[in-house]
Amino acid sequence: MVKNKFLKYSFLLIFVSCISKIMALIIKIFETRILDFKVISMVSLLFPTFNILTTLSLFGTPLATQILISKNKYNNKDILITNIIISLIISILISIFMLMFSNFYIYNILKEDKLIKAYKTLIFILPFTCISGNLRGYFNGKSRYNITSISSILEYIIKLIITITLFPILNKLSISESVLIIFLLNIVYESISILFMSFFMNKDKGIFNKDIAINEKSIIFSFTFKELINSFTMFLEPIIITNFYNNIIRDKYLYMINYNTPLLLAPSFITLSIAPLLITSISKGNKDKNKSILKKTSIFILFISIIYLIILTEFDRKLVYLIFKVKGPSFIKEFPFTFILLYLENIFSTFFDAVSKSKINLYLSILSCIVRSLSLILLSYFNFGINSYIYSLNINIVITFVIQIYFLNKILFSQ
Repeated sequence: MVKNKFLKYSFLLIFVSCISKIMALIIKIFETRILDFKVISMVSLLFPTFNILTTLSLFGTPLATQILISKNKYNNKDILITNIIISLIISILISIFMLMFSNFYIYNILKEDKLIKAYKTLIFILPFTCISGNLRGYFNGKSRYNITSISSILEYIIKLIITITLFPILNKLSISESVLIIFLLNIVYESISILFMSFFMNKDKGIFNKDIAINEKSIIFSFTFKELINSFTMFLEPIIITNFYNNIIRDKYLYMINYNTPLLLAPSFITLSIAPLLITSISKGNKDKNKSILKKTSIFILFISIIYLIILTEFDRKLVYLIFKVKGPSFIKEFPFTFILLYLENIFSTFFDAVSKSKINLYLSILSCIVRSLSLILLSYFNFGINSYIYSLNINIVITFVIQIYFLNKILFSQ
């Protein structure tokens, strides 16, 4: 019965995620065909900053909400309310801090004055992200994956409609105004998800529970710092590229992350889609059951990713043009083997979170940030050009995978 339930939810989440991924790709296609590349580039430069601010605001509370609810340790509504309040307070503190240093950051670090308006308005998006994230954690913890899945699809549908109808108008505005609107639209997307999920909430009232905040601190701190380090790595990359190279190399980097990277990361949607299910199932399971889940999931991901990457490397330039209608260099062939490892790394990271070993992910994230950033800086210093980014990413993936295997063996097979 348990196996059938796991398989049923796995297929549900993968199916829904397939739809979401296809819709995300369609949205990306329309964005790249409608918007000027300068607008896309500016969004790409600011997005890592938005990502790191979102990570800080959430502070690992959605994961803590899911894990605590799945374990039935406290009143479910108390868990949800407590974590929403924690994340909202943190988002307010972050907003104050980012406003104090906004001019210095935009003008001296990113060196793009066109981003100043969009950067300052990110503070309005953070509270919506906090509420939406914790609501997803709430329903995932209760194994009501259908609600979060439909919510994601609904969000994509609205985003697709807005992209088709509104984005053509953005080209008539300045780059600064276009980027500002693109980021502010996140409020619309998150609000739709919040309203939809709210319809399925029970009528019980919840209160802030100090004991919950104290008992979940190991989860939220370890997970947050891990995600923060990962976000910080992505945050540093455009800054390093911008400060070491001219605009030609920077544009190659932006071209790669906008047109090559989405294709390379496509199989990761499977691991991301079943992550909530894996966390809930593994956190309840014993060692033998967890071995079985991890083995079967890894073999499935490995099989799918190998087939996909063979096709992708064979038709890389044709696929980029067919999908995005842009011509340019393709760097996809530089990554295939290492990206297979990257897909498996996502599964292993989810496993560590589920068995309350988030500290391992934290340590690996710190190591990854150091290796990736230092290798990028070093290779950039010796003027390897765009290969600085490619080599640093490959080195980082291999080192992280080897260390993950060591810890997996220690947890699952040690006596």
